[in-house]
This record gives sequence, structure tokens and C-alpha cells, in this order.
Amino acid sequence: MSNIKNEIREKYKDIFEYSLDFIYLNDLKGNFIDANDIALGALGYERDELSKISFDDLIDEDQVKIALNVIKEMTETGKQAKPGEYKLRTKDGNYIYIEAYSIPLKKEGKVHAFLGFAKNITELKIAEKHLNEAMERYRALYENTPFAILLINSKGVIEDCNPRTVELFGYKKNELLEKEFRTLGAIQSKDLPMLLDLFKRMVSGEILHRVDLQLRKKDGNLIWTNLQASLVRIGKELFVQAIFHDIDQHKKEDLAMQEELERLRKKL
Repeated sequence: MSNIKNEIREKYKDIFEYSLDFIYLNDLKGNFIDANDIALGALGYERDELSKISFDDLIDEDQVKIALNVIKEMTETGKQAKPGEYKLRTKDGNYIYIEAYSIPLKKEGKVHAFLGFAKNITELKIAEKHLNEAMERYRALYENTPFAILLINSKGVIEDCNPRTVELFGYKKNELLEKEFRTLGAIQSKDLPMLLDLFKRMVSGEILHRVDLQLRKKDGNLIWTNLQASLVRIGKELFVQAIFHDIDQHKKEDLAMQEELERLRKKL
């Protein structure tokens, strides 16, 4: 194996010394023959320990089969079709994530070793994990909040709504999705110009205050709501998140009180 190591080291000297990625050399069974300092440092091993470990020692049991299939693929086809992601166990028991691919090295027409290249994607995987956790928390809040929430794209089309929206307005979800909000029967014609103006100002980035709005439910009854809207970015696209709070009872009581005060004022 020392001959293979020296031969590959000499041939790929600059790659081993100057690459910012992991560079490593495995035999046909996955045992390590060589690795650059970046790979050793990330895994926590000294160079003299390298010959005692194999790729299988570093990966979880459920990934061993994947690695074996990759070796089989390279041996049979002479190449690896696409990079693979692996979770590697470091010497101190922690984990790092890599995106790796290998090329088979041939001698006299036969594969005798694999030269591997890997990017350390640990920070990316941790960021993805935190993002997924945040999305799960948001989804739980979105599904269980007492407020009706509509997600409207920049063209005014409803992309999503939560269960409370269905409950509050009486429309089925498929009656709302992919519809322009201005065409919904829920909006009274007298309020449409105001809502269109608010929407355009929102999309342009203006921060708007809450507004009380009387909407029509599917059964024809009117309900007072308080509308609060904000811009949210999902991927590369901006959406208006419209949140409706049911204030019908409170609003009717307030209007009744105002009418009574107005009636008393006229009597004075």
C-alpha cells in the first residue's frame, strides 16, 4: 500500500497540499491509505492512525450499504454518477457532514484504489436543521392559531390558507386557493378599491397599520374582522401574509354604543 500511497501523492501532490476540500485515498475495501491535513483535522485523527480506520468506521450503519453500492458502481462503470452525502463520526464522538465523490484509479486496466474528494457541509446541514425546526414551529402555529391567515403572491393570487380561514369564512380550502383575492365574494365592492391600494402599497414595501374590515361569509352573513398584513419571503418570492382577527361581537357592541351615544347627544 505504501507504493500506491507514494505514487498517488506524487501524482496529485498539489491537490493534497493546497485543496480546501477533503482529499483521501481508499483501497477497494474502503480502508484509508492517505488523506490530506484538512480531512485529518476535521476528523480528529493523527496521520499514524489513518491506516487503522476505514470509511465504514466513520459512517452510520444505514449508510454502509450506500457506500458499498457506490464502490460497486465505480468498479463496474468506471465512475460515480453523482456525489453522496455522508454523516461521519469524528474521533471524539461528534459528527460532521460531507458531500463526497470518488474516482477509481486504474492500473493495468484494473481498479486498484479510489481517490476521494469531499466538501465539509456541516454548517449547511446545521442551518438546514434549524430552518426545518423553525418551519415546523411556524407550521404548528399556522395550523393552530385562532387567526385566519391567507398567503397571497405578488399577483394577488391566494397560495395558501390555514384551517381557521375555512372555519371563519365558511369556504372550503379549494374554493380559495389559486383565486385572486379581489374576485372573492367575501369582499364587498365598496371595500375593493381600498384593499387594492393597500395591497399595492404592501408589495412596494410600505408598512401598513391594521384596518377593520367587514367581510361576507359564504352563507351571506357579514362579519367584522381586523386585518393585519405583512410581507414574508419564502425562497426567492415575496408574499403578503394577511391575518384576520374575528372582532365581530366586539365591533357590533362598539357600533351599538356609538349609536346610543349619538342618540343621547341629539336629545341634549
